[in-house]
Amino acid sequence: MPTPHLTGTPGALARSFALVFIPLVIAAAVYWPGLTGTFLFDDFPNLSVLGNIGDTDIYHRIVRFTLTGISGPTGRPVSLLSFMINDTAWPTSAWSFKYTNLMFHLLNGALVFLLIYKLFRIIGVTESRARWIAFFSTLLWLIHPLQTSTVLYVIQRMTELSALFTLAALLCYVYGRERIGSSPKTAYALMTSGLVLFGTLSVFSKESGVLLLLYIVTIEFTLLRPMGLKSTRGFGYWIAAFIYAPITILILYFAINFDSAIAGYANRPFTLGERLLTESRILIDYLYQIIVPRLGGSGLFHEDYPISRSLVNPPQTLPALVGVFLIVTSGFMARKRFPVYSFSIFWFLSGHVLESTFLPLELYFEHRNYLALLGPIVGLSYAALSAAGKLKKLSTSLLAVLALTLSFITWSNATLWGNPAVAATVWAEEHPGSIRAQQYASSIAVQLGDVKRARQYLADTLTRYPHESSLILQVLMMDCQTNSVDEDRLSKVMAELPGINYSNASLDTLISLSSVSMQKNCGALDNEAMRKIFAILIKNESFQSPGKLHMLYYWLGQLYADSLQLNAAIEALDKANDYMAVLDIPLLQAVWLSSAGLYDEALSYVY
Repeated sequence: MPTPHLTGTPGALARSFALVFIPLVIAAAVYWPGLTGTFLFDDFPNLSVLGNIGDTDIYHRIVRFTLTGISGPTGRPVSLLSFMINDTAWPTSAWSFKYTNLMFHLLNGALVFLLIYKLFRIIGVTESRARWIAFFSTLLWLIHPLQTSTVLYVIQRMTELSALFTLAALLCYVYGRERIGSSPKTAYALMTSGLVLFGTLSVFSKESGVLLLLYIVTIEFTLLRPMGLKSTRGFGYWIAAFIYAPITILILYFAINFDSAIAGYANRPFTLGERLLTESRILIDYLYQIIVPRLGGSGLFHEDYPISRSLVNPPQTLPALVGVFLIVTSGFMARKRFPVYSFSIFWFLSGHVLESTFLPLELYFEHRNYLALLGPIVGLSYAALSAAGKLKKLSTSLLAVLALTLSFITWSNATLWGNPAVAATVWAEEHPGSIRAQQYASSIAVQLGDVKRARQYLADTLTRYPHESSLILQVLMMDCQTNSVDEDRLSKVMAELPGINYSNASLDTLISLSSVSMQKNCGALDNEAMRKIFAILIKNESFQSPGKLHMLYYWLGQLYADSLQLNAAIEALDKANDYMAVLDIPLLQAVWLSSAGLYDEALSYVY
C-alpha cells in the first residue's frame, strides 16, 4: 500500500497549476463558434421574466427576478441571479449569456484540475504523474462533445453553477480530509464550511447539488480509505452527522412522499417501470458515448428515444440491465485492488442517481453527464498514464489522439450551434421522430420568412403524431399567419380536439391563439370560436390536472372579458382560482367589477 505523499516543491506545484491553462485555452477555442447561436426552448420561459420586472430600482429588479423561478422546487435563485450579469431586459442578445456560460465552464475546468491533482497526490501518486492525470482529465472533460449542450444552451448555466459549487465543496472536503490527523480543528472547519456554504449554493443553483453527498461518499470509500488515508473517531461522527444523516433524510423524504414524487407520470408516455428499464439502456449509451464519441446525433432533441416497454422490447433492454448490474458489481469488487476503477464507476452512477432513476423526468439529456462523465474520464486518463515502458508512450499518444478527436467533434458541434438555420435543418433530419426538433425547424423557417416550409415541418410531424395537441394548435396558428382559417378548417380542428393529448407547448400556443382571436387577425377564429375551443379542452381527459384547468379557465375568462361578458368572465376566473389560487386573479376581478361600477362586489374580492 503506497504511503500518502502530501506535499511538493514550490516549483513543482507552480508547474502543476500552470499546466491547467492549456486545457482552458483549447476549450475556449473549441466552443467559441457556438456563441453566435440563439436562445432555445427553456430559455424563454425562464428568462423572459426579465422583460416583466419594470423600471424599478436594482434591488427590487433582482428580488423580483430571482424569486420567480419555475425550473425546480427551490426556484434556483442563485442561477437566476447569475443571468442578471448579462442583462436585465428582454428580449436581448444571447451572445453574452453563452459567453458567460463558457467562462463558468472554464472555471469548472480549473476546479476539476485542482481536485483531481489533489486526490491523486493524497493517495500517493507522484507529483509528475498526478499533474498529467489531472491535465488529461481536465482537457478531456472540458472538450468532450457531451458537454456541448450544457455550455451553449443558455439555461443550462444552472447545471454549470451547481457543478461549480459542488467542485468547490469537494475541494474543501479533500483539503480538510488530509488534515484530520495533523490539524483537526482546521480540517473540520474547512470541511463543514465548504459543505454547508457551497452545498447550499449548489442546491439553490439546481437541485442536483444534493449529489455532492454521494460524490463525497464515492471519494471516501473508493480512493481515500482503500489507499490508506486514516480516519479518526471524530471524523466518524462528522461524516455521520453531515453526510449519512442528510442522505438518510432525503431517502425518508422520498419514501414518505413517493406518491407525490411520481405523480408526474400521469403526463408522461411511459410508466415508472418503463422509465427504469429505458434508463438502463440510456446509461449504457452515455458510457459508450463517453468512450467512443460520435459526430452528429447530439443536441437537445432526444424525446424520440425508444421506450423500453418490457425486458425484450426493444431487445437491447435485458442486455443493458445485465450490463448495469455487472458494472455496479465490478465497482464493488474492485474497490480495494483497483480503487480508481471503482471511483470511476461510482462517480458516474452517483451523478445519475436523481435524473436517471425514478423521478418522472424526461428520459434523455446530454447535460445530465456534465459532472458525471468526469469519473470515466479520470479512470481512462489514469489507466493510460499507468502503463509502463513502450506501452506508456503508446497509451499517452492515444490519449493525445483522443483529445484531438474530441476537439474536432466538439468544434464541429459548436459551429452547428452557432448557425441556427443549419442546426435546425440538421437536427430535424437527425431526429425525425422528435416533435421539438420539427417545431424548432419550423420556428427558424418562420424567422427566415418561409412560412410554407414552416407549416410543412409541422404538418409532416402531425402525420406521425396525429393526436399531439401542440402540433394541431401550432398548424392552426400557422394558418392564421397565412390567413387561411375558414369555417371548414376551424370545424375540422374542433372535431379533433376532444381526442388530442396534452403537451406543455399546447398551453403557450392557446395563449397566442387567444391574443390573435381577440385582435380579429385570424379569419374565422374569432373570440367566440376560441371560447368553444377552451370549452372543448376543459372536458378533454388529458387536460384534467389542476394546473391545466387553472390556465384554461383563466384564459377563458380573458376571452369573456374581451367580449364584455362580465358575469361569465368572473365565473371563469372563480373556477381558475379554485383550481389554483393566485393573488393576481381576485385583484383582476376587482378591477373588472370596479370598471363596471360594481364597487361592493369588487371589494368582496379584495378583502
